[in-house]
Amino acid sequence: MTESRYPYVHVDVPAEDSDEISFELWELGAQGVEERDDGTLVRAGEGRVELVASFIDDEAAEEARAALADRYTTRVEHVVGDAWADAWKQYFKPTHFGARLVV
Repeated sequence: MTESRYPYVHVDVPAEDSDEISFELWELGAQGVEERDDGTLVRAGEGRVELVASFIDDEAAEEARAALADRYTTRVEHVVGDAWADAWKQYFKPTHFGARLVV
């Protein structure tokens, strides 16, 4: 059985270009776009933003990367396997609100 591979296009852009390029990634078929800046764990660099866009398959990801490569630094990376879908749960614990409500 082959593990699932999820392609992500990473684009390094000046902060002032992030909205425009995010929109362009959506237009190129992105399933979702994450913005990473100086306030996130992954540091893009001062005045820079790293946009990370998920795509349905490698072909779509490569087409999007190529469309932006003449203007920005781009790369395609993959998340392999499905363990990520449940890994976040280890960091969340039940939270009590009053005597009767638990989230």
